[in-house]
Amino acid sequence: MLIKEMCLSFVQFELLAEPLRSFAPAIPFDFLLDSGKYATMFGRCLQRVGQCRAPWSTGYGRRFWRSYIERESPPPREYWDHLVPFKHDSEPALKASWLKGNARARAYLYPWGVGVLIDMNVTEAKDIDAAVDMVVSIRNSNHLEMTLKGGARIGTVQFLVNSWSKYVREVAFGPETEEGSRSDLFMIVTVLDADGADPNAAVGDGTPLHRSLNGFARGIKNWKTAVPGPIGKSALGTGSAAAGNILFATKRGRTVWYPDSFPSVGSGFEDTLRCYHRNLTAATLQTEALCMFASDAAALISAGKTHAEWASNHDQCGLRAAGLLGRLIGGKKGTYRSQSPQNQIETLYDDSVKSLRGEYFGP
Repeated sequence: MLIKEMCLSFVQFELLAEPLRSFAPAIPFDFLLDSGKYATMFGRCLQRVGQCRAPWSTGYGRRFWRSYIERESPPPREYWDHLVPFKHDSEPALKASWLKGNARARAYLYPWGVGVLIDMNVTEAKDIDAAVDMVVSIRNSNHLEMTLKGGARIGTVQFLVNSWSKYVREVAFGPETEEGSRSDLFMIVTVLDADGADPNAAVGDGTPLHRSLNGFARGIKNWKTAVPGPIGKSALGTGSAAAGNILFATKRGRTVWYPDSFPSVGSGFEDTLRCYHRNLTAATLQTEALCMFASDAAALISAGKTHAEWASNHDQCGLRAAGLLGRLIGGKKGTYRSQSPQNQIETLYDDSVKSLRGEYFGP
């Protein structure tokens, strides 16, 4: 089977909750920590003024954000109510001699931290085993060059994600703000097109394709010998009737394999899976950000510091995060109807989310 094109995304969140906890916060982007200023700044962003933009300003993840917010053009206050982040307007240039395609980095600002992602479009056609090997190499060893404000840095995806997060942290939260705890990388791989794929053939347990989907999602060097989890436990609902479609989930990875949408099959459109990938990546970032807030809040609650003792805007974020996470778990209207955020929450952050929701809504 020949993989003709892929999208890869790497997502990470750096938790910087201390300024939001403060009763007298002071950071360069002070609008992040105040509900009124947040709404005012969002109004400016929608007019494309200043150092930030709405997260969908380039069209990235627009469908996710529209579903998450529930309507297309709400008043600015509702962006605070939904804890919608700002996209930092600056972006570094990314390139590599080995990359046949392109790469881009983005950063998103929350009241409690910085979410970063690196996207790649890989256009080099490879046999499926070689394509998995390429993803493993990109995840673990292949170096990219990142140029920002005239300075160049070369390193792995993880190194550049950390460097980009550090730059944005210093701009928004101040150079004196200490490095925060970071989530482990979350990787999403979407196969955009392939020859030899059968949209009507379900992926069977223990098959070569099962092994490859696990390799894409995990990005581990021993993917050929690693035993993947059962399809029944790893496959998330796709809402599609095609038997061959699968959204394959691991602890911190996803493989999107929807052969009925491959252009080479004849039933797909060029941008269908590309758009799906971006919406899934946006959903993953937002879920990770809310869950990192929940983890920090759960530690406070465990130490006996109830939300009644928190600073006002910190408490507001807590109440809203608790409600939004509940809606993501349920896949209800006003969030995003996908099992991926639900799986992300329940697999990685279940206890923290239950603690936060229990603090506001009871057991």
